[in-house]
Formats: sequence, C-alpha cells, structure tokens
Amino acid sequence: MTTENDKVPAGPQRVVHPHGRAVIAGAPVAYVSMLAAVVAGLSLIPFSIVLGTGGGTFPLSEALFALVGIILGPGAGAVTVLVGRLIGIGLAPYTAGSGVLSACCAVIGPIASGTICRPGWRWVAPWALCTLCYAAYIGRALTLDVTLRLALITTAANWLALLL
Repeated sequence: MTTENDKVPAGPQRVVHPHGRAVIAGAPVAYVSMLAAVVAGLSLIPFSIVLGTGGGTFPLSEALFALVGIILGPGAGAVTVLVGRLIGIGLAPYTAGSGVLSACCAVIGPIASGTICRPGWRWVAPWALCTLCYAAYIGRALTLDVTLRLALITTAANWLALLL
C-alpha cells in the first residue's frame, strides 16, 4: 500500500537562475549611495586653508573626490561625487562658489584618479572631457571679475589632478 509520502514528484526539474546585482559602472549601488551620502555630509563642513596670499575655503568633501575614484572606478566615482556634491550644494550653498557648475567640475577628481589606476590609454578621453570642464569653470570665474591667478590658486586640487 502506497502513502502520500512514498510518491516521487514528477514534472520538469526546476532551474534557479541567479540575478545579477544592481551596479553603476561596475560598482554596487549600495557603495555609490553610501559614499554619495558621505560626500554630501562632508559638504557641510567648510575647511579653510591659506595658500600664499589667496587663501580661501572649500568643503571638506573635496578631500574624498580622488579616493572615491580609486575605490569605485572613474564612472561610478564620477556619479557618486556628482550626486553627493549636488546634494551638498543644496544643503550648504555657501560651499559652492559657482553653484551647480562646481558640482560638474568636482567630477574631475574621481575621473582622474580612477583612470590613473586603470592600465592602457583609456585615460585620454576622460582627461580631455575633464580639461574642457575645467576650462569652462575657469572661464566662468573670469567672467565674474576673478583674476586668473586667484582662480588657479583656489582650484589647485583640480588642475593638479589634471596634471597628474
């Protein structure tokens, strides 16, 4: 006599397909959102440093831009910094000298550091794009009666990233 427990299941075999994780340019979305929140939070803290006679302040989040590019890569690092900086500008507009344009210029750091860490000649196109963004940023500063010397001194981190 056969019971319910003795029957062998019949039918097609079930196949489980694993789904890929959510990524932005190869980096997990969780990492991108977490580091964007850190960048936004550190945008609240103005850091003052005197460079020659120019001086000036910048948000403390700028210290992380290159590190984010090294950790997440150039694409995801640029997205992270852009989102974090835009949120930071909304939270602390006193840290953005040129408004939203300063967020666009902030992506130079992660793109530069992320492409330096990659082998080959793939760094040329991002470098050209970042150079154009930096030139637009400096051009905008010059239209606001800022001297070229002051614009270069206060954006030393940006042009050093391009140079390196």
